[in-house]
Amino acid sequence: MTLRPLPLPEFHLLLRHAGAAGAHRTNAVGAAAPAQRSDDFFLESTGDAVRAFGSAILPTRFQFYFIGLVARSRATCTTGLASFQVGPRTAFFVPPEQIHSSRGWTTADRGFALSFTEAFFVETLADKHTLRRSPLFQWDRPPFLQLDQAHDAVLQTLFNDLAAEWARRPNHSIAALRILLHLIVARLEENVCRCLTIETPLDANARLYQRFRAALEERFRSEKSPAAYAARLGVNPNHLATAVRSASGLPPGEWIRARIVLEAQCLLGNTVRAVKEIAAELGYEDEAYFSRLFKKAVGVSPRDYQVGVAA
Repeated sequence: MTLRPLPLPEFHLLLRHAGAAGAHRTNAVGAAAPAQRSDDFFLESTGDAVRAFGSAILPTRFQFYFIGLVARSRATCTTGLASFQVGPRTAFFVPPEQIHSSRGWTTADRGFALSFTEAFFVETLADKHTLRRSPLFQWDRPPFLQLDQAHDAVLQTLFNDLAAEWARRPNHSIAALRILLHLIVARLEENVCRCLTIETPLDANARLYQRFRAALEERFRSEKSPAAYAARLGVNPNHLATAVRSASGLPPGEWIRARIVLEAQCLLGNTVRAVKEIAAELGYEDEAYFSRLFKKAVGVSPRDYQVGVAA
């Protein structure tokens, strides 16, 4: 059994704490609008998201696309195994099925939090897989982008227009929301592609590291040793270790353990299943060994982590 990712409306309803139940959502142009459920699209200011979710989100798997545009913050985000700090003129992206967490948000932070489904984005497009190929949502690309002042101004204008249309609900135009969303994604993709044109081509170590990370994503539940990945990739274990450390700064074993712990945090934080069952799903018949591995990485036992999340 794997964790069922939460659809967009269920995610928002579940994560909002009781103290936010009566809160108003104020859009970026100053008008107040009551929170409303949407099956395919949701937009709010960063400050309202913090008031709703709190200052941190523990590792959680999304089933929708997410784009954050930050005007002011010093929060830290982790998407998959990539951690980064957000600040002024930062955009960041989370694709469906990806595990994301964050900490350090405050109600004084400024920006936008945009969630939408693939179905909403592609409804009027002939190419129904365009988002899956977007450079914004690829696991081997950085999940964030630092914008220059001019491009940030363009995106802030588009987001403000989007917020103004969203605030008109239930009389808003779905077509207008979709057009503005397409423009936002297009402008962000232009920025990513501009960065790609000036990047140095990947060397042999970086290419092997990317292959290793792809194999890890597919096999982390069943394969735990660097030697097994080396055999799968057709290289010597020492060669794999050298290449991965050169490209990433960490040896293969650290990446394997980090991916397992990340999945464990997501399962422990979003289900009420027994630790033994979660350990078995991740390939550990010995619950005690799994618990030691988890505690060494996180600082608390799996059970204490699960209880702490539920508290």
